[in-house]
Amino acid sequence: MAAFSNFRGITHGLVALAIGAAILPLAQAAAPTHTTLSQDVQRDLAVLAGYEWRFIAAYDAAGKEQKEWQVPEWGPHRVSFTASGWMGAWVCNSMNWRYALTNGRAIKIIGYGATTLAGCSEPLMSLQPRARKLFSAGFQFQLQSAQGKPPRLTLQFADGSRWDLDGEPTPLTKYGSKGEQIMREVEAQHVACENNASNSLPCLKVRQLEWGVRDGKGYFFNQQAWQTLPLNAIDKWQHKIGWHGVLRVRKFVLKAPSDGGARVAYLLEDEYTRFSAP
Repeated sequence: MAAFSNFRGITHGLVALAIGAAILPLAQAAAPTHTTLSQDVQRDLAVLAGYEWRFIAAYDAAGKEQKEWQVPEWGPHRVSFTASGWMGAWVCNSMNWRYALTNGRAIKIIGYGATTLAGCSEPLMSLQPRARKLFSAGFQFQLQSAQGKPPRLTLQFADGSRWDLDGEPTPLTKYGSKGEQIMREVEAQHVACENNASNSLPCLKVRQLEWGVRDGKGYFFNQQAWQTLPLNAIDKWQHKIGWHGVLRVRKFVLKAPSDGGARVAYLLEDEYTRFSAP
């Protein structure tokens, strides 16, 4: 059964949590030797690592917008950091670096990871090498925050150009843990919610199961009882009536649920397989 991989904008926050584990060995790069950072820069580091950064716009050294970086049909470019000194950027495929942070709010590149252009078409084929060159030279950064709004990150590159990006909380920031990966089968039709007194509200009909391989063939097993979930229970995913398939999701047990709110949250990682089209 084929796995679907067209969820570029969904999985990056999760990928950012494990950049170090996924990157090939760098050119003998040592662990980042951050200088003794000021408290302000330590707070900045926590914010950098606590969010995935979505591209908004790029500007040249004179402040003119570089509209060629906008590729709406592909979704926004992304940048992620870890507190342990890894950073990644996604234009077409991922690019990875080992970095060190300074008290001058500068990112110094101290090692390089692997990247490819496999599957990239224009304009991404041309934009990714340009982005790699910008990041590889190191850059300055500035964070801005406003009440009730996501943080804003500005990257100032060595050639004078800049990127503006908005922050989207990583699962660890949003849910308080890295969660547990599970599979959920979703039935094609909506059903009445189990815990609604009037039974008038529609819900998803779902069940947890597992996937294995036996004699060279894949199969699902250990199917659990069906249950209902609110239509918006799986973050980053919306069910279309008629779609029947299996999702790979991450389950989070919330440490501080809102009053009367759900104690468990789910985040889509991938659409694993489908049995029928909507």
